Amino acid sequence: MQCGVPYLCESKCQKKRSCLRHKCNRKCCDGDCVECSNVCERTLNCKNHKCKATCHDGPCFPCPKTVELSCYCKKTKLIIPCGAEKFTDFPECSHDCIIPSTCHHEEREVHECHYDVCPPCTQICDKK
Repeated sequence: MQCGVPYLCESKCQKKRSCLRHKCNRKCCDGDCVECSNVCERTLNCKNHKCKATCHDGPCFPCPKTVELSCYCKKTKLIIPCGAEKFTDFPECSHDCIIPSTCHHEEREVHECHYDVCPPCTQICDKK
């Protein structure tokens, strides 16, 4: 190397950072690689959101978000962790059903609020 000419190293470090996912990629690294500063972005256990923590080794924390499940009339609610809605039944409600009648009767028979289809009409009438 000539005297007075600065030495430029072009080789990039291939060693993994502390997250064990990303390479160091520093030029002329001495092997003491810096902590990873990327955002993790792995899919969380809820399967709906991504990890927003600084890149890390090991599993991500559970999703911090919650979901509200409610009955049809929205008077009975249940707050559950995000992702659990796939495995959780809708809350039972003790209020009367408010779904309008789908038959020719003006009013539906009184029954409790629910989330599924209403039971069939059993009112006595002269229409068939």
